[in-house]
Amino acid sequence: YETGEGFEEGEGFPEVVIGEGILGETAANKQDYFVEGSINEGSDDLTKPLVAIPLVIHEEVIGLLVVYRLFVQKEQLDPLDFQLFSMLGEHAATALFSSALYSKSERKRQTYQGFMDLLLK
Repeated sequence: YETGEGFEEGEGFPEVVIGEGILGETAANKQDYFVEGSINEGSDDLTKPLVAIPLVIHEEVIGLLVVYRLFVQKEQLDPLDFQLFSMLGEHAATALFSSALYSKSERKRQTYQGFMDLLLK
């Protein structure tokens, strides 16, 4: 668990074991998970989300986007919701991957800059 909205700090999110439970199976299969039926109540069970989307980049799962509650007026998921969540997962994976690349390149740039500063002083 990295970050979330609507949960207390240190909520005690379970570890995701690849292949076990809804979250682990979603990560292992690299396929979106959507609960069937009514979503009015949401889910208080951290192992049973309404939606779980694997964040996949270069055929590797780098995380999961998990939703436990939606607006109360949303009674069930529609076909458009499936597409929107899938697109959100793709964009989130790309953004995280790009951010990691930028972070690594920025550290290298700072290392080279520090090295050059030492040589030129």
